[in-house]
Amino acid sequence: MTDIKYPAFDGTQACVDSDVEDFFYQDWEGEGSRKYKDNKDFTNARNICNSCSFIVECLQWALHNEAYGFWGGTTEEERKTLRRKMNITLRNPLKDILYVSKKKR
Repeated sequence: MTDIKYPAFDGTQACVDSDVEDFFYQDWEGEGSRKYKDNKDFTNARNICNSCSFIVECLQWALHNEAYGFWGGTTEEERKTLRRKMNITLRNPLKDILYVSKKKR
C-alpha cells in the first residue's frame, strides 16, 4: 500500500477561507438514502481547486484517502473512476488501526 502523506498545506491553499459546504454533499435523509448533487453544483469548488497550487497533492491524497467530498478538483464519482483506471484501492483507516492493534498482541 502506498503511504501518501496529507498535503503540507501552508495557509496559502485556495480553499483556506472557503465555505466547507462548497466541497461536500449536503442532502442527507439518513443512511442509504443519500441524494447526490449534480456536478454543476460543484462549480465553485472546481473553480477554487483549479486556481490552487496544491491541486496535485490534494488529488493524490484524495485518491488514496478520501471517499467523500470534492478534493483536488474531483468529485467522488470522478475519483472512483480514476481509482479503477489507476488500480488504486481507497485506504480504510479503521482496517489500518485494527491491523496495527493485532500486530501488537
